This record gives sequence, C-alpha cells and structure tokens, in this order.
Amino acid sequence: MQHSKRPPHTGYTLWHFEVTHGEPKLVTYLQIEQQTPLPTSLVSKNWRSLLSPRLNIAWLPSDSIYLRILQLPQVSNEELHSMVELQIEKLSPIPPSQALWAFYPLSLKPSADSEKIQPVVVLIAEREAIETQIITLEEKGYLADSLEVPVIDLIELTKPEGNVVCIYPEATLFAGAVVLAWWSDSTLKHINTIQLPSTENRVTVFKHLFLQTLTAGTLEGIFKTPEKIKLVVPKEQTDQWLALIKEAAPLPIETVEAPSSEQLALATAKRVIRTSAPSTLMPKEFAIRYRQQLIDSLWMRSLGALVSAYAVFVLIYGAALQVLRWQTDKVQSELRALNQAYTNALRLEARLNVLREREQLKFAALDCWKTIVELLPEEATLQAFDFTEGRRLRIDGTIPADQVSKVLDFNEAVRKVERDGKPMFKNFSEFNSRTDPNNVTASWNFSCELNLASE
Repeated sequence: MQHSKRPPHTGYTLWHFEVTHGEPKLVTYLQIEQQTPLPTSLVSKNWRSLLSPRLNIAWLPSDSIYLRILQLPQVSNEELHSMVELQIEKLSPIPPSQALWAFYPLSLKPSADSEKIQPVVVLIAEREAIETQIITLEEKGYLADSLEVPVIDLIELTKPEGNVVCIYPEATLFAGAVVLAWWSDSTLKHINTIQLPSTENRVTVFKHLFLQTLTAGTLEGIFKTPEKIKLVVPKEQTDQWLALIKEAAPLPIETVEAPSSEQLALATAKRVIRTSAPSTLMPKEFAIRYRQQLIDSLWMRSLGALVSAYAVFVLIYGAALQVLRWQTDKVQSELRALNQAYTNALRLEARLNVLREREQLKFAALDCWKTIVELLPEEATLQAFDFTEGRRLRIDGTIPADQVSKVLDFNEAVRKVERDGKPMFKNFSEFNSRTDPNNVTASWNFSCELNLASE
C-alpha cells in the first residue's frame, strides 16, 4: 500500500505500508522534491497486484474540500450512501452535476442508552479541482485508487469529551486553512473550514468567522455552547496559535500535540483497508481507466515476455542447430577420413592377399606336377597337364584298355593326397574314360582344383 501526500511545501511525502494480518506496517518513508520522479518500484502496479492487491492512496488538502455533518441512523454503508445522496443537493454549495462527494461515518463509543444515531462526515469537492489534482498525480506517475482527507483521521484520533470546539490548523501560521469541529455531548455536530489570509488582520478574520459560527450554531440548536477550545497543533506552532486564538475566542484553551504525519498516514491506511465499501472522492471514470490501463499493461508485458521468450528460444534453437550441424560436419569429416583409411586398408589387404596367393602359387604347379607324376601308374601315358587360373588342374592321358582300373586307382589316390593336414585337391569332376575301336588303348581325363591354404 502506498500513501502519497502533497504538503504545503513544493515536495511530496511518500509512505509505503505492507499489510500483515490486516495491520499496515510502515516500510518506506520518502521526502521527494516536486521535480523528482516518484520511485516506480513503489507506486506502479504489475501482475503481482492481481495476487497481492496494492492500494494507492492520495491525500487532498482540506481547503479544497467542503466538510458537512449529518446525523444518520447506524446502518450499512450501502444504505448510508442512499441517505447521503438524498441530502447532497441541500448540503452542496456547488451544483451536484459539478461536484464529487464522499462520506465517512465516525466511530461511536459503546453506550447502553445510545439512540443508534451516528455522525457522518460528508466531503464535497468541485469535480474540476479534483480532476486537476488527479492529473497532477498522474504526471508524477502516481495512479491513485482512493482520495482521502487527513482531517478525518485527525478528528478520529483526537475525539474530545463533552461540549468542545476542536481547532485543527492545516498549515503554518502565515497561510492556510483551519478546520473547526463542534462537539456537543461528545458527539460531532458541526464542522467547517476557515481560510485565513496571510495579512495582519488574520486575527480579526478568525474572530469574526469563529463568533459567527458559534452564534449561528447555538441559536439554531445545532450544537451547545462549547465549554472550552481544544487546540490540536504541532508542538512547534503552539505558541503562535495560542496567541491568535486567545485574542479571537473568549474560551478556555486546551492544547494537544497533533499526531505526526506518519501517524495520520497509518490511521488513513487502517481506515481504508478496514472499511468494507469505502466511499472516496475518486471519480469512477478514472478508477475504471486505471484498471483498464493495468490490464492492458499486463497484457502487453505478458505479450512482450512471450515474444522475448520466443526470441530467446529461437536463438537457443538456432545456436543448438548450429552446434549440431558443426558436430555433424565433424563426424562426416571423420567418416570420410575413416572411409579413405578403410579403402586404403582394403587395398592393402587385397595387395597382401595377392602377394600371399602369388607366394602360395609360386610352386603350386610344380607341386601338382610332382604329385601327379609320383602317383601316375607306369602303364599310363600323360597326354596333357593343364594348370590354369592358379588353381584349376586338368589331366588327360592314355592307358592300355585292360589297365583302366589302375587309372581309377590313380584318381582315387589323387583325391586322398593331403597337404598341411588338408586335402590337396577339391571339386573333382567326373572321371571320363573311352576305349578306342580296336579295344587296345583307353583315353581318360578328369579335372580338379588346388585347395589353397588361404581358403
């Protein structure tokens, strides 16, 4: 809760309260020059205001407000509003269409014989003057939710007993307004404001207006003749006001030190937050506009935050994509290098295999020739020995017709030849033999493959 006051000097006073368990507690107190902007963190509203409502209260000087008193039954604020509205045209010194008004029921002490009647302070102000004050606050960045008059809290804090007239100076001795509250039987009956001039005849003016109010009020039965004057004034101004009032009013005077501005601000804050439906001089159109501005600003901030978050997401996504592309390019480069290395390895392996095969085949034909010659029967004649493709072997020969069985044994012996524990030959073709027409010589042939050690 913020509370702003424009005092008689050119500066502003800002109180910042926090409400805990229904009790406001002062957190920040600032004196701000008129040309200095108000701290945004203390007076502006944001999305937190929806969860934890913030109330901006502004004080209005009493000299711009007409104060009136009504004696009304003790009813709810809604019913009081209707009752006061019926009396406004009679109470207001300005046309109702050009006026703004609010009311505040004063608290009563419990009494067994109470007549259920309570005094209600009615505040009436010219709309144009109030709007000027609001616009001035707007220019400072302060959007008020409620406009209050500190004299109400001053009256509440300094209630007298009996028939007393209380005098509340609102400004210094040299210029300003004085509020007079007339009490009869401890009940506030009348209230009025006297605007004092800054000239030397201020005593005469005050005396004239004081006696005029006193005479009219007693003759009309509004209040009883006061027994004394209760002067509520800051301590440093006591002597000056005593001198003025002693000359103007022939009544005993009791001086009471006025509550400090901090105490008044705290009292105003308590009064506003404890009133279920507080009445205020704040025009409804301004309150509606401020509410709409808050909602619009929250939407715009949310949209801005969303756009910013999206932009950050796009930046992060783009950066991540670039990193992934860089990693992909790196992997592809490594893969190309590995492919080249793998291709080179395959080439080297192929060359190595060729060299191994050459080494193995270097004496393969001779080994085959040696094996065939050693196993070939003496009766057989070798006609052809073909060794092709480094492994394929074809043998053609002849043998007397009656010795063909020895060639068959030769074929079987070749099948069983081993080298390094494995058969030397494999994939044998069918053994072919043919006898000539004279039945003297038989020609034969078969083929096989050399079983290489690398296979």
